[in-house]
Amino acid sequence: MRLALWIGLFPVLLAADSYFPLQVGNRWVYRVNDRQSTSRYVVWRVTRVESLEGTAWFVVQSGAGETRYRSDAEGRVYRLNPDQGEELWLDPTEPVSPRALLTIESRGVAVGTPLGDFTDTLSYRRMMSLSLERGAFAAGVGLVTSRTTMLSGSSGGFLSSLDLVEAWLGPSRLLTSGSDGLELTVD
Repeated sequence: MRLALWIGLFPVLLAADSYFPLQVGNRWVYRVNDRQSTSRYVVWRVTRVESLEGTAWFVVQSGAGETRYRSDAEGRVYRLNPDQGEELWLDPTEPVSPRALLTIESRGVAVGTPLGDFTDTLSYRRMMSLSLERGAFAAGVGLVTSRTTMLSGSSGGFLSSLDLVEAWLGPSRLLTSGSDGLELTVD
């Protein structure tokens, strides 16, 4: 059973149950590797809630700009595409809707990340024209890892990856590896 809270007139899935917890102030820091750079960082942040035609949409700001997401009482996550059309992005229900952009491949398989191992997970894949994205979401945390591979010819192989290295979820939940950093002392 999933529990929802209400923001104004809008029901919102509680963050602890969601595979993509949407709450203003939530922040995810990812280490990004791609063909151009190694270990740069990008931050995804839920900055505000907007009401569009009576529906609450959470605005997630990242290096790629702003994207609007919402979740329903069943845990499905929708996003607005650039043409303002709503699309089903992630469907954790069973059976999964064939309309979902991310196809669930497995459930509950342990996924190792710099923050540790997560067991309540959804592993997914997404086919794009010439590439394949695979990744995992953890309940109450969100996207924890993602890898994209080019599937064509001599340009094939690794394209990019995201690995969660820090998450601030709700008013008091900070997930951090605690191992990365620099310490300076005076001798």
